[in-house]
Amino acid sequence: MGWFLSCYLSWYAGEPAEGLANVRHRVPGSPFYKAWVPGDVRVINAISEVACAITCHKEACINYTYHDGVCTMEGVADEAISTTKRMSSSEFRPFTNIAFNKTSYSSQHYPQSGPDKAVDSETCQTWNSSNPDCCFVSYFFLKSWWVVDLGEQKRVHIVDIAPAINYPFKNLQVRVGQQLIRNGNVTQYQLLNYYPDHGKLSTLKRVRLSNPEGIVGRFVSIQTEVEKNLILCDVMVLASDDE
Repeated sequence: MGWFLSCYLSWYAGEPAEGLANVRHRVPGSPFYKAWVPGDVRVINAISEVACAITCHKEACINYTYHDGVCTMEGVADEAISTTKRMSSSEFRPFTNIAFNKTSYSSQHYPQSGPDKAVDSETCQTWNSSNPDCCFVSYFFLKSWWVVDLGEQKRVHIVDIAPAINYPFKNLQVRVGQQLIRNGNVTQYQLLNYYPDHGKLSTLKRVRLSNPEGIVGRFVSIQTEVEKNLILCDVMVLASDDE
């Protein structure tokens, strides 16, 4: 019953504008990560938005919209993996991406592949010599890093990353902190979640990492735990006001 109430209360708080579909992002009851395909949607009829939210929870979707009896769920095709325990509940919140065009910093990188390329909302995921401004790409270092300044303190719940196709994407830590750190030593930032070794993503997928409690901070870091290029084609940060 707990997860039903969680779905309901999160839906009830904050009505969508009349006549407009409103995206609600799923925040499971335990930290999780999931690779998902943007645009891969499932559409069903639902008697209410609560019913839509319940189905989205059961299907482990990324988000849903509900309008005039139609429930559209995104990201239901792949399994979500909890990093702590079984996901017994979900909340749904109308987040927006607050990282767009924000100031970002990084370890040394390729000349046309600077840190700003991860927050320009460019959805390209094919980085190569003929398309160098598609993604942020660090040089090959141990614990390469990237940090974005959100401009003010927020409670960060979700970080959603578009990796480059056919490049290793693994062993990443996502952290949230209060002060800007530009030397890569971000261990004082609080860990939001981590993404382990799943090898290369060979299709146009994104990776979503979530924390149900959220972490309050102004800076979000992504760092490799191994020696490799850090490649981030797009990073979305979904957060609420500091509560």
